[in-house]
Amino acid sequence: MDELHPTTVDDRPALILLHAFPLDRRMWKPQIEVFGRQVPFAAIDLPGFGESRDAQLPPDLDAWADAIVAALDQGFGGRRLIVAGLSMGGYVALRIAARHRDRLAGLILADTRAVGDSDTAKQGRTAAIELIRTQGLAPFVDDLIPKLVAPQTSGMIKAELINLAMEQKPESVVAA
Repeated sequence: MDELHPTTVDDRPALILLHAFPLDRRMWKPQIEVFGRQVPFAAIDLPGFGESRDAQLPPDLDAWADAIVAALDQGFGGRRLIVAGLSMGGYVALRIAARHRDRLAGLILADTRAVGDSDTAKQGRTAAIELIRTQGLAPFVDDLIPKLVAPQTSGMIKAELINLAMEQKPESVVAA
């Protein structure tokens, strides 16, 4: 036999989870507990967040998309991807779709958009950056959490989101 012909046991697409701003991959814990037993998957810390705190990538969605696909190639080879992005994760998912279309088996976008910020939103981001730079993350996170969840969201979930957001580096939150 001059060639080997391996049989791939699992060639299903990998589910890739991209987190919301200003959190990290731990926000997906309930989904990981379910998907982790059913499909190949990866939850990614976007550059500067979670365990990728020291990532030296510029705050550029194209650079992030390329870096994520390159990292996934190491773990999943050329496997096709179902990329799911929430909010900021959705921005990155859209860039992956635009730049690496041949790798996509599916795209899930939640609470995100494909258009740039309005002038009002840009002013809000500028004010948020100034708030973080002058007063730290706490007042920013206090203002942000009510915008991220419904009023009836449990105190436990709100506290978990606050803790995740407060563990991020202020300079990463500003850059994002």
